[in-house]
Amino acid sequence: DRLSIASHFVAPARVAAFEDERQDGETFASKSCSISLQPGQGLAGRAFASKGAEFVPDACALSTASFPRLPLAKEFGIRSMGFIFRDGGVYEYGTDQTWKALPEVGTSLDLTAVLRTACEASEACYAMFWTESAGELSVIAHYNTPEQLAAVEAERGSAEKTFATLSRATSLSVGQGLIGRVFASKGEEFVPDTSALSADRFPRLQHAKEFGIKSIGAYFCDGGVLEFGSTKKWDSIPKVKIATDLTLQLKAACDKSGACYAMFWAEREGRLTPVAHYNTTARYAICKAKRGDEETFATKSKSIAILVGEALVGRAYAHKDEQFVPDACALTYDQFPRLHIAREFGIRSIGVVPHEGGVLEFGTDEQWLSMPRLKGVLDREAKLKAACDASGAVYALFWKEDGGRLSVVARYNTPVRVWTCKATRGDGETFATKSQTMSMLVGQGLIG
Repeated sequence: DRLSIASHFVAPARVAAFEDERQDGETFASKSCSISLQPGQGLAGRAFASKGAEFVPDACALSTASFPRLPLAKEFGIRSMGFIFRDGGVYEYGTDQTWKALPEVGTSLDLTAVLRTACEASEACYAMFWTESAGELSVIAHYNTPEQLAAVEAERGSAEKTFATLSRATSLSVGQGLIGRVFASKGEEFVPDTSALSADRFPRLQHAKEFGIKSIGAYFCDGGVLEFGSTKKWDSIPKVKIATDLTLQLKAACDKSGACYAMFWAEREGRLTPVAHYNTTARYAICKAKRGDEETFATKSKSIAILVGEALVGRAYAHKDEQFVPDACALTYDQFPRLHIAREFGIRSIGVVPHEGGVLEFGTDEQWLSMPRLKGVLDREAKLKAACDASGAVYALFWKEDGGRLSVVARYNTPVRVWTCKATRGDGETFATKSQTMSMLVGQGLIG
């Protein structure tokens, strides 16, 4: 039961600087890979144990007792550091500069999962999420597929700059360009061939030409704009909204249950196939570190089709009943046709629940004694999101009465709202989260 680094990233400019200075290719992150910590030990251990966050304005002012990697931090000049529990692990990020407050990264991590899904559903090579502030739109999260990064690096010698990263330096007025028009209309737009546009219609035309981006789709989503595109030419805009909406529900299933993956199965012509999946970022990192590829139990399950009534998922769909397996590896192939995949990826406990006309599956590499309860929570959160989508609201709450008092049992904030509040306040609070701490008597206030 120790914490170790499953994956790390160092900015290319930082790597280059140390190569010139040290000649050994080592960085603070690479040297930290040899360290392991007990839960509760050090900054990462405390964040893991508390399932919260830790912030250090100046790591070099700490003691080795509170920060065992102090000698490494001094060696590489690391000053400010942040740690946040998420996806069953701890994200650590830091700088050689001094931060006054912990930078917010949680919303970007959540959005990255949605952007990855948009790419998978459309076969796009990149995706970005734009938000508005003071009449200007800018990118707060982006994702490049591994294939796109490899292609750019092969062609240019470095994947530090891509169409997506250069777009992050761009700001657009509401109504300006493809993104500005989509935000203003709250609709969608499709560009089959970017080279046919003028710079007035598409201010990033030169970047698109530089990186060979041909087709782009964009639609209004959760108070912002989701953009996705390809180096191939599309005849029509790929439909990704259903997949991205499902991804948010699958992420919620993992957050609520502690699962490392979740999938949604839909029926067609008597067979069930996965139409959306989600892996926690920590799960992706662990699998990639062990295997060297992008495969997970969820991605390998995408090629499977199950007859209605057959096996775990098929029975849940046919009988509209929950199914729970404490140890999938103890089943037979007749009971669980994906047994070989479960063994390959070490999946143990699995739960499946009928959900929105299909089946939601979620599981873990640990062993659950009983199945976490999700269905009521997910149904409420889906309805709250639908309320925001339909009304343009930035939050929604569901209040329930118990013993003469009303309290919030489910909430939803749009990602843009979370990001805006974090940028304005410096903490993770919103009107909805603060309301969750309150209760009201029946007949009291607006809700009562």
